[in-house]
Amino acid sequence: MSRTALMQALLLFAAPICWFAIVGIDLLVAQTPWGISGHPSNGLVLLLFSLMATPVFGLAGCTYAYLMMRKAHCSRGTPGAAMLTNMCILAIGIVFWLFLLWK
Repeated sequence: MSRTALMQALLLFAAPICWFAIVGIDLLVAQTPWGISGHPSNGLVLLLFSLMATPVFGLAGCTYAYLMMRKAHCSRGTPGAAMLTNMCILAIGIVFWLFLLWK
């Protein structure tokens, strides 16, 4: 696989990777003194904000993966896997918003 094809394949997974990185950073911040302080804790607030932004990451990733799938520069399996990953991120966000807004 050429370097360009590898970069295009990795860009398909950019939105989920960024979202997982943000969640990981939030979990690490929650273990610091700054993340523990406050009511509720600052780390928990950051985690909730990153979960609230999940649909944005999922929609952006799905749109990009769909556009790349139409161009078909990548192998057949890579855009499909990227679409599935982005759809899972989107589903997590939708479920979180449903539980948040459920009355």
